[in-house]
Amino acid sequence: MANIQQRPERLPIVILQEALTNDKAYRNLRIVHPVGPPPDPGALLISDPAEANDAERLLQGMAPDGDRVLHIAARLEDVELVRAISVTERWLNAVDATAKNNREETALHCAAATGNVDMIGALLALLAEPEHDDRTRQLLREQKDNGETCLHEAVRCGKEDAVRILVQEDARVVLGPNDGRALVKITDEQGVSALYLATKLRQLEIVQLLTKEQEPAGTYPAASYDGPGRKTALHAAVLLGKDLSEHLAKWNNKELIGKEDLYGNTPLHLLASTSDKIIVKLLLDLDESAGYHADYEGSLPIHVAAANGSLEIVKLLSELRPGCAWSCNNFGQTILHIAVQERRYSVVNYVSSELKFERIFNIRDTDGNTALHMAVLQGHQHIFCQLMRRREVCLSFTNKEELTPLDLAQLSIPPNISSTAAPYLIMNSLIVAGADWGTYRRDHWARNLAKREEGKEPERIGHDHLARSMAKHEEEKESQTIGKSAGVLGVCAVLILTAAFAAPFAVAPFYDTNKEKSMAMRFAYRIFAMSDFGAFGFAAAAISSCTFAGFPFLDRTKRFLYFSTGYLFLLFAAMFMILVFMGGVYLAVRPVVDSATLAYVYLPGVLYPSALLLIRALGSRLLLHMWALTLRLGYPGWFCALPCLLPPPHRGRDHIYRALYVRCSSRFFFFFTVFILLAVLALLLAKTNIPAR
Repeated sequence: MANIQQRPERLPIVILQEALTNDKAYRNLRIVHPVGPPPDPGALLISDPAEANDAERLLQGMAPDGDRVLHIAARLEDVELVRAISVTERWLNAVDATAKNNREETALHCAAATGNVDMIGALLALLAEPEHDDRTRQLLREQKDNGETCLHEAVRCGKEDAVRILVQEDARVVLGPNDGRALVKITDEQGVSALYLATKLRQLEIVQLLTKEQEPAGTYPAASYDGPGRKTALHAAVLLGKDLSEHLAKWNNKELIGKEDLYGNTPLHLLASTSDKIIVKLLLDLDESAGYHADYEGSLPIHVAAANGSLEIVKLLSELRPGCAWSCNNFGQTILHIAVQERRYSVVNYVSSELKFERIFNIRDTDGNTALHMAVLQGHQHIFCQLMRRREVCLSFTNKEELTPLDLAQLSIPPNISSTAAPYLIMNSLIVAGADWGTYRRDHWARNLAKREEGKEPERIGHDHLARSMAKHEEEKESQTIGKSAGVLGVCAVLILTAAFAAPFAVAPFYDTNKEKSMAMRFAYRIFAMSDFGAFGFAAAAISSCTFAGFPFLDRTKRFLYFSTGYLFLLFAAMFMILVFMGGVYLAVRPVVDSATLAYVYLPGVLYPSALLLIRALGSRLLLHMWALTLRLGYPGWFCALPCLLPPPHRGRDHIYRALYVRCSSRFFFFFTVFILLAVLALLLAKTNIPAR
């Protein structure tokens, strides 16, 4: 029986019992115990044998969540208690260093989570004897319920010293360089290794420690670099920083650079989605074949860079690995196809401007679409014009459904209700540039276009894409759209009508026929009055049109006609109302403000709305298409691109396509032409010298 020695301090069994029986309390409870080892390793710290027996029972006890005294001490970083247990034979026999709680955690997991090196050393000292190497190995490699080891916990804590002592201790008890259960080889349930976790947390020092060869050389296996989804630590490193990437790539570049994840992506694929060309160049220098690895969709890193708009990566890969720039993925798409599909203008601009990419301009994918087909389908005018300007781009290639880009442009025009000008401009530019239609019966085409605009089911003419694009629209849904839109237009028209009605009464007090200054300003009064009449009349006409457009019992075609007319009338009224406002302000402040100040302050107010409606909405787009046609056709393209100008007669277009072209191109400028004519007429009438009565 162990010798019992008198000590003034006693272990407070009550407090220890509370800690062991209350899983909530021990987190904030400091276990009080005698500090320092007893003079005799065989001596107990308890003077009363009964209390000593109670202490052993408590050391063998278990909290509701499965925690034992070592778990509690490890979490509270109570190193002295663990050391006291390790030097007291009776207590040492009463505890199990490898015991787990309900979460499958050992005390070493708890100690590693705190990063306390002394606590880790004290727990390992419990199994310090050589005959306990198997148990030490077991303790180090135990996995909790989610598969994580104590090394994962130490890495997550970010304490390099804690990681070092765990790896060194595991290297001491390792079975050899081929030991697959070495601590640095173990992954959790998601396949995350300690090295991957350290990389993900940007712990460069720990990454360097885990990849460092342990002494003696050749006796300890290399660390696992596995991550979730079959990723590697380098997959994570390339997205996190240059230092991590450089270290891992140089550590094991033969495997890591070409390693594929669950979808076939190498680290360079992930890196291509960023703009860090420094790391790209590093990987290409270490592995010459890195740029030619394809994922499971056949996409090379340059395809990924094009899809993400990483222009610098595209340039670098096309310069250092020229062969990958002309490759196609499993869908037959080149980098130009992908950039157009993802609407990456910068990449399209670069590819279409370089002569070395000329051979991919007209490549067709598995559906038979060229990059121009896809640009028309996307409706991105800047991308379309970038391709349109190159004479090497063929305009009349057909896809597998025998549709040319011009066919797709016509099919992209929304039926009836639409405020989108892009499809019209694209179709007009293709016609002017000399694009051809597909090979099918013109009467079928015209009949189906008419049915499509009426919302009826089109006839099938042998083209699935055409039939799908001209599918029947739900009449009830379109009726609701017309009704709601007409209501909004009507409200706007009523507001303009109210303002136009009140404007003359607000300005009338400023006019006095007996004053010479008022007589001199009668020209301004006439401009104000005629603009007000125009705003009032067009607002009233817009209200009437929107009222008829809102009647659900009328024919849908008539309702749309009323709606379109009301929309135009509302635009007229809005423009005239701007003139009314400016004229009223001029008449009100002219007596006290000179003309130069008025012109400086209020002239931008008149010009800005016109610029907003004309230049921004249509002018910039029209100039863009004119620029593309000029580069493709020369300066005559400017004149061919003017509104309402038909294609040359020798092209043999029948009246159906001429009518479509005239309708599409003229609607953009009809409103502005009429408004300018009305404004000029108003100025002429106002300038007429009508004697005052």
